[in-house]
Amino acid sequence: MFKPFYSLLLLLFLGVVFVLFSFLPSKLTIASIEIKIPKISLSFTIDDENLSKKAKVLIEQLAKEDSLSLQDTLKNKRDTVLPVKEQIAYADSSYSALDAFFNAIENDKKIHVLHYGDSQIEGDRISGYLRQHLQTDFGGSGAGFIIPVQVNGIEQAIKVENKGDWKRYTLFGNRNKKVKHRKYGPLLQFVRYAPIIDSLSNDSLVYEASLTFKPNTGAYGSNFRFNMVKLCYGNLKRPVLVQLYDGDTFLTMKTLNPTLVEQIEVFELNQQPKELVIEFIGKDSPDIYGLSFESSQGIWVDNVPMRGSSGTDIAASALGHISALYKNLNVKLLIYQFGVNVVPYITESYDYYEQWVYQQLRFLKQANPEMSILVVGVSDMSMNTDSGLVSYPNIEAIRNAQKKAAFKAGCAFWDTYQAMGGQNSMPVWVKSGLAAKDYTHFAPQGASKIARMLYNALHNDYLMYKKRKKANT
Repeated sequence: MFKPFYSLLLLLFLGVVFVLFSFLPSKLTIASIEIKIPKISLSFTIDDENLSKKAKVLIEQLAKEDSLSLQDTLKNKRDTVLPVKEQIAYADSSYSALDAFFNAIENDKKIHVLHYGDSQIEGDRISGYLRQHLQTDFGGSGAGFIIPVQVNGIEQAIKVENKGDWKRYTLFGNRNKKVKHRKYGPLLQFVRYAPIIDSLSNDSLVYEASLTFKPNTGAYGSNFRFNMVKLCYGNLKRPVLVQLYDGDTFLTMKTLNPTLVEQIEVFELNQQPKELVIEFIGKDSPDIYGLSFESSQGIWVDNVPMRGSSGTDIAASALGHISALYKNLNVKLLIYQFGVNVVPYITESYDYYEQWVYQQLRFLKQANPEMSILVVGVSDMSMNTDSGLVSYPNIEAIRNAQKKAAFKAGCAFWDTYQAMGGQNSMPVWVKSGLAAKDYTHFAPQGASKIARMLYNALHNDYLMYKKRKKANT
């Protein structure tokens, strides 16, 4: 009966601590030892003098482009030079780091672009815009790969509902100790509807589960336009029957045979379903690495957000496994976008981080040497100080480490921090409604503007590739 009273005392105590800390100086010196006192504030304050003037001008320019419908008319601009705010950087004057991707655009019928990132790309942010405009300019429809469970309560490019005991296992973050292998698929995660066990001694158990896919009304409509579904799976010990329905109308069925290696089962559809239901029946569950929703040809950007990840655990994947999947899916571009989870850990040198990023990029190059990699740098983030909100002091050091690692690994680099307006730009984005009030993440409108700037730079470099190629023939 006394618990509420004790809780009140605890809250009062914490309140007193906050008040006391607010009156302390930023540094105390005791017996020649300097102690840094963290700045504690329950609110964010913005000092207009600290705001980035470059960011203000940039946002005004982007707003004008919106009003003119310069970019978002969704008309094919395949051969049109687009306005570029921040160019893609290359290690040398050959500008060839993205040539494998540009060549595939010219010659391949089906291309996948994997977009690996942290929580900055959750909810198909940035990826969705890139997918829509790549498909508008170069063909295709459908969302590409999604993980068939809702993660962190956030909708993906396509809505998914689950029936059954579905569980998700990730390569990044806290890995489940029951997983004894390093085969997590192209999305670096998999789901199952049956428990992970070493052997199937009990043949009497039959597992039934289903997935229902619906259009996401808040996403691009073309995400749910497809005529085939690819089921990527592995690690299956017993046969599983898979049946597809359009609502209650039966479409097709196949049997997944036992396998220890990665497989891709393709379901071709004669009609566009309004609501796709996939049912699984069997005495085991495969490790389902993802489902891809595709048209007969085109390009797909696969959104792969990894909340809490610094992007430094990708190389833990089984090399042969992920290499086979990259090549089978014809992954020709991988976008590597991390950094916000590194920023809070301030240190004098980020040489260690540069080496970690380089190791990931080198691993990805080994997995698919014919795949281009574009490293997208860390965005601006704000911290609260005596003088108001300012950029974290290590942003540029982290950005520089990413850029050095990219160039060392033969990758291209795009500077999100500079694209936003550089130092102290995040408060301007928040004030304009383009970023969240955590002063870290983009709002949907802000993510679209970042994606537009990135796409324009990528598009124009493709046009330059065509010119170089023509000059050499």
